[in-house]
Amino acid sequence: MKPYFDKVSSGRATGFVSEVNLAEFYYKTGQRFDMETADARLGLVRNSQILSISTDEDAVVAAGKWKLKDSSLSIADCFALATLEANGEVLLTTDPELKRALKSRAVFFEV
Repeated sequence: MKPYFDKVSSGRATGFVSEVNLAEFYYKTGQRFDMETADARLGLVRNSQILSISTDEDAVVAAGKWKLKDSSLSIADCFALATLEANGEVLLTTDPELKRALKSRAVFFEV
């Protein structure tokens, strides 16, 4: 993942993340490690060049449409897909369901 983050940090690419997905990232980091680590990692994302996308009407509708297309996806996954549709070219994910849903528009990282 580092090469992608390096591109964003250097301004050669723009990175986006949905606020819904930041909440999930915070939760999963706290669950796997502890709240101190979750706070620190969330701070790193917040202070990076990655743009945080608020949930608005368009994102709600787009996420809902993804969920209607594929009910096996979580709502957080659907917000990631909606954010990609509105802002990005490729989705970086550790979620095999998102890779399956997007095929060539997702880069999967095993953890």
